[in-house]
Amino acid sequence: MKESFYTISAGIFLCLIFSCSSIPTEAPEWIYNKETVYPSFSYISGLGDGETKEIAKNNAVAEISRYLQTSVDSVIRTELNTEKSEEGYRSSQKISRNVTVSSKTTLSGLSYTQSYFNKSEKRWYCLAYISREKAWNLYQPEIEQSKMSFYAFYNKIPKDNLIKAYQWYQKVQDAADDFLEKLVFASVIDSDKERVFYISDRLKISELASEKVLVKDKISVFIEVRNDDSDLIQAELTKILSDLNFQVKNSKNLAKYIASANLDFKEQETVDDGDLIFNESPVFSLAIYDSSDSFYRYVATIEKKIISFSQKDARKKAVKAICEIIKKELKEDFTVKMAD
Repeated sequence: MKESFYTISAGIFLCLIFSCSSIPTEAPEWIYNKETVYPSFSYISGLGDGETKEIAKNNAVAEISRYLQTSVDSVIRTELNTEKSEEGYRSSQKISRNVTVSSKTTLSGLSYTQSYFNKSEKRWYCLAYISREKAWNLYQPEIEQSKMSFYAFYNKIPKDNLIKAYQWYQKVQDAADDFLEKLVFASVIDSDKERVFYISDRLKISELASEKVLVKDKISVFIEVRNDDSDLIQAELTKILSDLNFQVKNSKNLAKYIASANLDFKEQETVDDGDLIFNESPVFSLAIYDSSDSFYRYVATIEKKIISFSQKDARKKAVKAICEIIKKELKEDFTVKMAD
């Protein structure tokens, strides 16, 4: 019985020793100077503390997240200062608003030191870390996915239709912005690798704005409208097509496209109690074409007939009614059809 007691006591004693030895009794070096243990050129790390082990660990992760976001902001500010073109500047501004650090995608693969408890402070300490090499390897598949998406859109830019090509550039730019966000974050993980692997892609993205401008400069149109004595429809079409990035020209010879519009009043005359009445059911049609083909057609009508004792007044009201309809419909109709 005595022997059994000593055996049990010895076992308990050994368990206590083992349990106590799992918690460092002396403060580890990384608490005072993490750079000596996890140098920043090789590691991304964050030191956290708290009343419990879990809080300390979470705060360490939060510290890494703050470091990453601060570094991303710094990179963007640097790039903003080096941007030269207005379009490029706008692109960087957009990215500066949109780039965020997602713990789900950017903090995977973290390792943690053994937690340390400071008795005098009654606080736990923990350090989260990941090697830059490992972080790069984990993140690069996301970069490559965005790169593939970008070039998939870029390679689909229509070659035979400038208008569709110009509109398609917006999809390309959206994919480019996503890709560039990935590259900005990649440069925080390892700027040397990002520069070596993706310098040509950066150049391609920077050329998008000038490519788009070159396409826009070629989208010129001459507008001709029949039965528009007041030129109200002409003015409305000029505004709408300009908003749709057409360069409106005053001569057919200077334009690549012709916008041919016609207003058919569908006029009927009736007599009521000896009075001549004019009934208008106007139909507006528009066709935009180049030397080879008509690629856009649009028709607008009004629901109710326009009635007046004066032909001039009836036609004037018909023109105004058609103007209101094309003002509401034409731009959206064109955009939808060109996106097909």
